[in-house]
Amino acid sequence: MTLEVHNWSSSAHKEDHKIISHEIAPIINQVDALVQNFKIQFLQEATKFVRDFKSLGKEADESLDKQKSLELEIEQLLKVSVGHDIMFIVQNGFVDVPSDLQTELDRTKE
Repeated sequence: MTLEVHNWSSSAHKEDHKIISHEIAPIINQVDALVQNFKIQFLQEATKFVRDFKSLGKEADESLDKQKSLELEIEQLLKVSVGHDIMFIVQNGFVDVPSDLQTELDRTKE
């Protein structure tokens, strides 16, 4: 802050000018410097936050793409597995039932 003197000739005006220029102006300048420093720090933190947010978004997109890819792979493997089961049934004419299930099935028939 700067202060211009407009022909203040009285001793009261000179004293006021001295107080303003030597006591108040330095405080105002300090506050202004602190505000400017705060603005710079705030902008740096905001920039870091945006950068981190974009990075997390990219990471989430990559994870989602990987999940979709794995789901497609699982679906293809299931189709192959079901296809093999169908071929087994067609070739052998029966379904291979585990023995404990077959025993239970036989008991229910009796």
